[in-house]
Amino acid sequence: MSREADSRLAQIGPAVLGASSFACADVLSKVVLIDGADVLTMSVVRAVLGVAFLFAWLKLVPPRGAFTARATWVSLGLGVLFAGNVFLLFKAFEVVEVPIAILTYFVYPLLTGLVAAASARRHPAGSPWSYSASP
Repeated sequence: MSREADSRLAQIGPAVLGASSFACADVLSKVVLIDGADVLTMSVVRAVLGVAFLFAWLKLVPPRGAFTARATWVSLGLGVLFAGNVFLLFKAFEVVEVPIAILTYFVYPLLTGLVAAASARRHPAGSPWSYSASP
């Protein structure tokens, strides 16, 4: 591979890997839960596979530089938050029927967007990623 191709892979690789693993987790979790698997077992298997893929990725792509102490703690906190989110998502799949849980999971962002629009929250000019309470 050329240096430009390596750089391009390093830029889009994590996004493609993350999106495909997220999609596979949602689809395969339905199959696994319908067959009667436990939520904790499914979460552990997913975590082990995720760590294996992450380890392989870190070995293939050279590091960009060291994190600061604050960035390390923020990254660890986000990882714990994500792990809790995934566990609670799978727990919801266990409590309600899987198709309803998945539908709710994917409709939730739409509902929050509609509530934000109905409550007259608008983003400031030039900053579409942050919202203010003022109309």
